[in-house]
Formats: sequence, C-alpha cells, structure tokens
Amino acid sequence: MGKKSIPAIVFVLAAVLAAACGNLSDADEHYFAGVTAQGQGHFRTAVTRYSRALAIDPSHAEAYRNRGVSYANIRQYYDAIDDLDKAISLNPADARAFASRGSVLDSVGQYDNAIEDFDAAIRLDATFTIAYANRASVYGELGRTQDAIDDLNEAIRLDPQFAPAYAVRAMAFAELGQDGESQSDADRALELGYDAEVLEEELDKIKAER
Repeated sequence: MGKKSIPAIVFVLAAVLAAACGNLSDADEHYFAGVTAQGQGHFRTAVTRYSRALAIDPSHAEAYRNRGVSYANIRQYYDAIDDLDKAISLNPADARAFASRGSVLDSVGQYDNAIEDFDAAIRLDATFTIAYANRASVYGELGRTQDAIDDLNEAIRLDPQFAPAYAVRAMAFAELGQDGESQSDADRALELGYDAEVLEEELDKIKAER
C-alpha cells in the first residue's frame, strides 16, 4: 500500500521563514540550506548540508532527523535508521522522528518495529494523519486488513482531503472483496489528485491475487 511524504513546500517555507528571522547560527545556516535542498528533492545536497550543521552542533536533533529522511530518500536505509535513532535519543518527544523511523523500518521489512514507532508517534500526536496512514500500510503488508481500514478511517476523519488515505483504503477494501467501497474510495482519491496509473496498477494486482 502506498505512502505520502510531507509536501516539499513545507520544507521550502520553513527555510524561507527562518532566513527572514536573521541571526542564524552557523549550524542553523547549514541546517536551513539542507531544508531547502530537501524540499527541492536534492537529497544528497541536503545530506551534505545537514552533515555540516552536525559537525558544528552535534546536538542538533532536527538535523539528524532530516538527514535521516534524506538518507531514506536515496535508499541508504541503515544510515537513515542510525540518524533517526540519534534524533529520538536527543528529542524523545519528536513524533515526526518516530514516524520517519517507522517508515524506514517498514522499507527494510522490520514491520513489528515499524508499528511500534508509529504507535509512539501517535501517542505523542494523536492528530498525526500521516502516521495513521503509514501504520495502515504496514498493517496491510501483514494481512491485518481491518486494522489498516480502522487507521485509514481515522486518517480521513482527521484530513478529508488526504488523497493517499483514500487510495490505500481502496486497496484494503479490494483485498476484502468489497469492490463497491473500493471503487468509491478510488474515485475520491483520483478527484483529490492521486496518480491514476499507480492506483489502477495496484488495484488490478490485488484483484488478480484474490
């Protein structure tokens, strides 16, 4: 089942707002340059910038978290896990760090550990839509389809415009043979801008394997 990352514009706006404030430390100058690069999809450049920030300030939890996410985007998953471990050790209240590590653990097949991290993220922030949606994806991979649907219901309740939640719930309903509900969710996902080709391919695959 598919996942959705935080939109790139969030990273770019964060960097612009920080720069507007002025008086950044050397570490933060590199950090926000990394944020900008990450938001533009330049993940290797982001890794370099975050590394420079961390060389100056090894206690910069956000730099570890974002470097971990950037590593994950270039499929250096174990480097990502190491960084996210460090981010969490520095700031155990960071729901995004737990959710990010959960996504990476899912990518390397550590499903139970991924669920534990999504659980932690949701305990820290009960309105964390992406954490519910990503935990649902793991439940789907484990065959826990109803648990996946329950999480997707909550994600949609929190954000009725979140297209990936409808798309993943369409897949879950398809696995249960509930084709009417699946089609309804697929239609809504497409209305909200989800990739039609990707969704059709996933649904066709599920139906062929039933």
